[in-house]
Amino acid sequence: EVRDNTGCLGSDSMLLTVNSMPIVNFGNDTTICIGESLILNAFNSGLNYTWNTGEKSQTINPSLTGIYGVAVRDNIGCSGSDSLMIKVNQLPFVKIRNDTSICEVDNVKLNALNPGLSFKWNTNETTQTITINKTGIYGVEVRDNAGCLGSDSMLLTVNPVPLVDLGNDTSICIGESLILNTFNPGLNSSWNTGETTQTINTLSTGVYGVEVRDNLGCIGSDSLILTVNQLPVVNLGNDTSICMYQTLILDAENPRFNYIWSNGSTTNKI
Repeated sequence: EVRDNTGCLGSDSMLLTVNSMPIVNFGNDTTICIGESLILNAFNSGLNYTWNTGEKSQTINPSLTGIYGVAVRDNIGCSGSDSLMIKVNQLPFVKIRNDTSICEVDNVKLNALNPGLSFKWNTNETTQTITINKTGIYGVEVRDNAGCLGSDSMLLTVNPVPLVDLGNDTSICIGESLILNTFNPGLNSSWNTGETTQTINTLSTGVYGVEVRDNLGCIGSDSLILTVNQLPVVNLGNDTSICMYQTLILDAENPRFNYIWSNGSTTNKI
């Protein structure tokens, strides 16, 4: 009401409406992994949106590191805003090994690198490195603190070594020989005698060993001890004559040996 000095009165009224500001809340700054994206929603459907990326939609889908902000304005110009920092992490780089072949007596150490991160092998091991020696596919997942995941796998083929069996240690008599055979035709043989054939003919006392290598480099080996014995010395004397009803003692000597005489006797003397 407005009154002048003479008491004249004028008046007016109006209604004031106070509108709430649009509420925009993206939450805390966050981290995603490369290749992922995050949907940011300004909500407040039907209002006007101005993103710092230039977009005008209610939602955007950012996939790069940066600060993303939006202002939401209603029809009377009331405005709410929010922003957050998005960090995009690289995936852990994992390269354990190319597909590999080994011999069954060997093994392979696989290293997932990335010390300090979390490791999960398909063998159920959780260490950075594992040692393997069986045919199969081996894989690992490496996860960082933000949950970003890198992985790799490889195929290990384990080849048997050539089987080499020269037999037990043995003895022969002087003048005899023993044929040693690796029984691996087509493979590479290397004897400690310097020979490179599949078989050798041994005549002398000694240790005989061989290595047999296949095309993949796998090596099998064996050895034996050969003893060459001297022949027993037997001397029955010169040819001789006796009179009827006399006897002659023949002595083969060499006690504790085995004897076979031409008359069938098996004693050392007849």
